Amino acid sequence: MYRQGLGADQGVLQAQYNLGSMYEQGYGTPKNEQEAFQANKKAADQGYAKAQYKIGIMYLDGLGTKKDLLLASQSFKTAYEIQSNSFQ
Repeated sequence: MYRQGLGADQGVLQAQYNLGSMYEQGYGTPKNEQEAFQANKKAADQGYAKAQYKIGIMYLDGLGTKKDLLLASQSFKTAYEIQSNSFQ
């Protein structure tokens, strides 16, 4: 699998996000929404705004996790805050 090549196991945020996209779309690996959610969650928990936003989408649509509008809203808010703080 592509994990080591992408650096996802070493905690590289963009790589974790990319891995989530690969699982979500089935690029180079079987499509797996649960794995996509977990990869994005790992990057989001480390402060990666794109992944945090993607987690919000996944909560909103119930992709790879249980649909939860409150957690979706919180994820979008957190993504906004992370992104806003990066410009200060």
